[in-house]
Amino acid sequence: MRGGEHWGFGRRAGFSDAGAGDVFPSCRDDGHPWVDPDIEFLLGFGIARHAAEQASAQAAISGRHPGEELVRAGVLSRSEYLELAAHHLDIDFANHGPDPDRLLSVAGSNAGSADAPIPADPGKLFSRIGHRIAVETKANGTPDRYFLALDPGEIPRLAGLLAVKPSLKKRIVLTTPARLQTSLFEAGRGRYVDRAASGLSRLRPAHSAARTATVAQKVVLLVFLISLIAAFALAMTTTTLLVHALLGAFYLALVMFRVLLCARATPAIVDAERPVPPSRVPDRDLPGYCVLVALRDEAEQVADLVANLAALDWPADRLEILLICEGDDPATIAAVRAADLDERFRLLVCPVAEPRTKPKALNYALPLCSGELLVLYDAEDRPHPGQLKEAFNKFARESDLAVLQAPLYVHNTHQGWLCRMFAIEYVTQFGSVLPVLERWRSPIPLGGTSNHFRLDVLRRCGGWDPHNVTEDADLGFRFARMGLHCGTLTLATMEEAPPLMSVWLKQRTRWIKGWLQTLLVHTRHPVRAGRELGFRRTVLFHLVLTSLVISVLAHPVFLLTTIYLAAQIARGVTLGFPDMALLATDMFNLIAGYTTYAALVFIAVDDNRYRRLRHLVFTIPIYWILVSVAGWRAVYQLVVEPHLWEKTPHGFSRLPEVSSIARPERATAARDEMLETIHESWGRA
Repeated sequence: MRGGEHWGFGRRAGFSDAGAGDVFPSCRDDGHPWVDPDIEFLLGFGIARHAAEQASAQAAISGRHPGEELVRAGVLSRSEYLELAAHHLDIDFANHGPDPDRLLSVAGSNAGSADAPIPADPGKLFSRIGHRIAVETKANGTPDRYFLALDPGEIPRLAGLLAVKPSLKKRIVLTTPARLQTSLFEAGRGRYVDRAASGLSRLRPAHSAARTATVAQKVVLLVFLISLIAAFALAMTTTTLLVHALLGAFYLALVMFRVLLCARATPAIVDAERPVPPSRVPDRDLPGYCVLVALRDEAEQVADLVANLAALDWPADRLEILLICEGDDPATIAAVRAADLDERFRLLVCPVAEPRTKPKALNYALPLCSGELLVLYDAEDRPHPGQLKEAFNKFARESDLAVLQAPLYVHNTHQGWLCRMFAIEYVTQFGSVLPVLERWRSPIPLGGTSNHFRLDVLRRCGGWDPHNVTEDADLGFRFARMGLHCGTLTLATMEEAPPLMSVWLKQRTRWIKGWLQTLLVHTRHPVRAGRELGFRRTVLFHLVLTSLVISVLAHPVFLLTTIYLAAQIARGVTLGFPDMALLATDMFNLIAGYTTYAALVFIAVDDNRYRRLRHLVFTIPIYWILVSVAGWRAVYQLVVEPHLWEKTPHGFSRLPEVSSIARPERATAARDEMLETIHESWGRA
């Protein structure tokens, strides 16, 4: 026995021993190895004796309750353990918490009501059992049922109490801590949704995109535009050259940055079957890990999503998966409730509130998350099962890491040119560029999914910005300003690329608009931001973000100027020195931009499954024109609809090849039906 002492349930609870031995019988000396008396009752429910013996022995070493060791070993789930205990104690078990709308506060006005058959205040009654207790009331407000959410180690105390007060059996309902927590959370949903939508803008307004630009930024922009118009009116040729020179400087900076990246980049590791290195920590000692997935109009994705998340390699009793649905999305809510979910999964319904963005939904769920680590996935994701353990291993090695970005790769390259270009872009960015930025300890623009966080650090920085439509990139830069490091993983998440131009354009517009928001937020106080980042990371910030945004907007300017001047030469027009200088500068920028990016692509796709797509680098100019269209569309939206979230529909990968420019009505009848469903959900968004 632990400590050489016999612990009966009643004695452990601190109650009288009367009747306790009858509830959970003591061990018998029958020649079998020792089984802790706290879990001996499980033998009567078919639990193998050797499993109970091993749990008892492990508990003597770890100091944990033997029931906890059974749960950690996967012999029983936490819910199954509590259900068996409830059955043995002759009390009810519920795999849900109390009705959130019928909760009575522990210190509420009905405490001690004369009509209450037992005290309404559970603080004294259950003070030596556990603190996770809720009271569900009847319609008239009097106490009805007491929901107790206990760990295995707290069951003996409850047994002792029931031995003394058996009349409580009719009023007590045993449930899991997670289910009770959800009910208590939903009871305060108004407060939590307000905090999710406005918490960052209230506590850290300088870091929030709720205000698109400050007064100072608007004044500077207005003065610049007026000066530019006046300069064009007074000296058009000179102003044109100066504007091109200024834009070209940013473009050239990005070109030189790519040259440096090429010198350090290595081929992307794209091997979905590559095993994760074993952890030095046994599974029973791994911490809690929380998975967040925000779902909106994703009913068709739920079944695949659940299967993909269920395959994650992490102890089930320390993995919680929160599926967050919007309150006005009954189809997705119904799909989640109809799915075959085990106790790792929880549905959380976010009340309808502005802004209607993914980060708002994630912030709503953040107070409910437990454990040490958190990962964010999207509805269509197929993460490598070992991704969580790789992240844990890296967090354990590097204490200054705030977040790890898993690579995102595209699996539906069979669905047309647009998907293939998307795949090239992703493998270059996540497989080759971000690992170099990590080695340089640069701020990293995170992707919108497969971000693994230290939960305490995420809370400390204020969570996601609900008003930034590219909240992931913003969060990476906020971590950098806190002096924290962003890293990368090698085990990938497979994603779906949008094969339809209409879908792709809206998604890319949202991304670039979010980059513009992020740029405005982190340049509001440039001196303060520079001091927080340091000189080196400030330069990297502007190379990673500022130069990229400006180059996206400048690309069509260079292209149109080059085409116009080249056409003039073809017509036999003799160009003067200013025009020749302009042509030479713009042609150099374009050729250097295409060439350096193509070089990065060739490095990234070497020796992996995307190597066969290398020839598509010759279509980069066309792809960049589309990106620039999305960029200027983003500028327009930033002015008129800065917080509009144009959601990307999913489910295209189930279809046959979809032309990126074909109209849906030209597809087959089966494809028509699915596309109609997808477009309808997109329209509702």
